[in-house]
Amino acid sequence: MISAGCGASECAGISFGGVMRSSLLIRSFTFYAAKAGAALIGELIFGTLGLVPAQRNAREVEASVTWNYTTWLSIIFLIPAGLLVWRFLKTGGPAICA
Repeated sequence: MISAGCGASECAGISFGGVMRSSLLIRSFTFYAAKAGAALIGELIFGTLGLVPAQRNAREVEASVTWNYTTWLSIIFLIPAGLLVWRFLKTGGPAICA
């Protein structure tokens, strides 16, 4: 059932948002295919030249949480970040972004 108030593309069952989503999906798939293709080509080149090691010498290191200088810097910079968020909310920032 077609209503009298719809635009040409909406009456046909296609919306502009749907076209944009399809375009983004095609672009993201193309980017993924390019990355996968480049990885395969790189693997073939390194394998052909014999540059892939036969024996792996990687060590497994157990990860743990440590309190170092980056932890303290993160905590210190949370204070000004919180103040900026508070100021943004108090001065009507969300209304400007809407």
